[in-house]
This record gives sequence, structure tokens and C-alpha cells, in this order.
Amino acid sequence: WVEDNKHSVPPTLSAFHKMNNSVPAFIIFGSVPTTGISSQLKLNKKPAVSLVNAEDGPIYTTPEVFRAWISINKQAGVISDFVKNNFKDKRIALFRIKAVEGDAFEKVLTEQLKEIGKDIVITETFSITDIETRNQVFKLLDKNPDVVVIYGFAQGYIAALNSLLEQGYKGAIITNQDVQMNHKLIANNAAGIYFGMPDYNFEKLVKSNPDLADNLFAAFGYESVKILANVIKKNGTDSEKIRNALANLKDFDTGFGKISYDEKGEIHLPKFVIKQMQPDGTAKIVKE
Repeated sequence: WVEDNKHSVPPTLSAFHKMNNSVPAFIIFGSVPTTGISSQLKLNKKPAVSLVNAEDGPIYTTPEVFRAWISINKQAGVISDFVKNNFKDKRIALFRIKAVEGDAFEKVLTEQLKEIGKDIVITETFSITDIETRNQVFKLLDKNPDVVVIYGFAQGYIAALNSLLEQGYKGAIITNQDVQMNHKLIANNAAGIYFGMPDYNFEKLVKSNPDLADNLFAAFGYESVKILANVIKKNGTDSEKIRNALANLKDFDTGFGKISYDEKGEIHLPKFVIKQMQPDGTAKIVKE
């Protein structure tokens, strides 16, 4: 069963009720559907492995929801430490995509930079509006930042990153996601494009599709399916047994290394890295 909620809550609820009697568990891609049906999952005692990219909070740690994504606060802390320690003498701007993950990151980055007596320029844009995002890039460039930190929901994030490079921005860019980029644009950015994320070995992931993009979304998506499939194979299709097995999952081997869940459904990933995009499309680890 596959349903697309078009990034809104009502179709999510509709999809849940359509599938609820036919499936013992769910895989959810995105924070909006998780928000929309978390109460229904709890009421119906249906476990879900969820690719949640949102701020940390109780709604994502119900007994039924197992997050196959990192703690947003932890990721924000890793990136903020990198900015603070490597760009303390630079003019820093945060391009904040208007979404809850942008809120969380702004808070952590601001606190980190205050420790070294620095303020940041904050430019805000809507999460899924390319035109608005590109307009905001022009405003941001008028402030002449040496470093731009982009953080937030994927569509706005990708539009902001591409627009900065298309406008010939020469400063450093630090981001929270690895995406497929125009290699020529990367080569023209001498200051470097960096992203902070969990370390993963894509070679351990799916081999059957040579066109599968080598990025964090694909990696977490594949591992979510693998985690749930493994649990069902060993424990059958009873929802309660699946939920208990997920809650007790320890040292499961993935492309991120061995992972475990805690009692709140939070995933524990072995380590984070800062990578730098290379002109040939690869990424080089510059800090673990």
C-alpha cells in the first residue's frame, strides 16, 4: 500500500483510515504526515517507522512512532559547532527555511555564536516556494555575508542553495542536507560547500537501482524499509509484536553502522560528520 498526502494533513488521515485495517505497521516519509496521524497511531496501537525531519518534541516520541531520522537538535549542534570553530572571524548569515526545523536550528546557532560574541543576519523564506526563496537570496546577498548557513525543509533548501550558486556567491555555504548538485557550480565556489549529517556508507545500501541518488533521503528511506522488513520477518505481522520488537532493536547493522532505538522511539546513530562537496560530485569528510 502506498499513499501520497501531497504534504498536507487531511489526505494523510484519509490514507491512514483507508489502510488501517489492512496493514500492521506504517513507514512515513515526512513530518507533516507524522503530525497528522500520530494520535491515530497511538489510538489504534499501530507502530510506524517515520522519517521525521522536525524539531524534537513529544509528538514524535509517542510509543508507536520510531524515528528513522536524527534528532534535529543534535544535527543543529554539530553544524553550529563547525561554524563557530571555523568561521569566527567571518560575517555569518542564516538562510532559515520557514518550518519547525528552521526554528530549532536558529535557536541553536544563535546560542552558539553568542558564546564568541557574534550575531547573525537571518533571512527567512517559505519552505516550498521557489520564487519567494530566490527573491530572498537577492536580499541576502545585499548584506555581503562571508558564510551562509542554510537550514530547513527540502524544497526551499534546494532552491536557496541553487540560487546562491547561480548568482555567483563566492562565500562558504554550510547546509544540513546532501543533494545532487550542478558540478560546475560547485567548482566555481572556492570557499567550499559543507554539510553536517550522520555518516553513512552508501555502498552498503541498495544495489539493484543504479540511478538511486546518493543522498541522505535515499539512505534513510532504504534503511526504514529494511528495519521494518527485518522486524516483520522475525516477529510476524501482529502490530503489538512489531512495536515491541522495534522498541528492543539493538545494534542492527545498517549503512550508518549499528543502530538502536531507545524506549522513546529515538534512533541512535553512531556518528556525525562534516563533509565538503567536491566538483566531481563526491563528498569528502573534513571533520568527524
